[in-house]
Amino acid sequence: LCVGLLRFLKTHCESVDAEALLKRTGVKSLADENLSILTSGRIQGPFCWQLHRPVIVLPAFLLADDDATLRHVLLHEVEHLRTQHPMQHFLQGVCSTVFWFHPMVWWASQESSLRREYACDEAAIDSPQEIAQYLRTLLTIIEYGASQQDESPTPLAFGRGKSIIAHRARRLTEIARNHRMPRPFEISGTKACCSLVCIAAFIGMIWL
Repeated sequence: LCVGLLRFLKTHCESVDAEALLKRTGVKSLADENLSILTSGRIQGPFCWQLHRPVIVLPAFLLADDDATLRHVLLHEVEHLRTQHPMQHFLQGVCSTVFWFHPMVWWASQESSLRREYACDEAAIDSPQEIAQYLRTLLTIIEYGASQQDESPTPLAFGRGKSIIAHRARRLTEIARNHRMPRPFEISGTKACCSLVCIAAFIGMIWL
């Protein structure tokens, strides 16, 4: 996956003026990182990755969309990077591979993916009143993806499977109905990664 992704970024993506795009949409970049934004016509939806430097890849059609849609997408992806979700995703894959025989590891992996998306959705909206526009952004990407073929190995895509999207939409609808934002749960990327590895190892020992 990593090799294929790096090849895709090098051969099928074009660089975008990140500073100008972030300024245009009013999105703050990562404090201590040199964020790179790329675009490609070969992907259904945006995604992010981080190896030596953080990267956000946007489908070409989004650059011609309105600023509100771009802002929501960028806020979502920047939150993935800020909370080190690419590294968590990588370690999650390692744990799932090592403990492939344990159903609880697969369940925990699915729940972790869903919670990461929840956190990034909430970071992209300032109030329940913004949720309708955010759902329209998600719908725009889903509709475009339904008519296109995704040719990239996307590790953390904005829209990830019908089941996850349905859960996200229901949660956002509940937030809007309650007229209040949930309290954020903060945990550092390092602590999250270590916790994931320790829990997987513990479950594996119990299973054995």
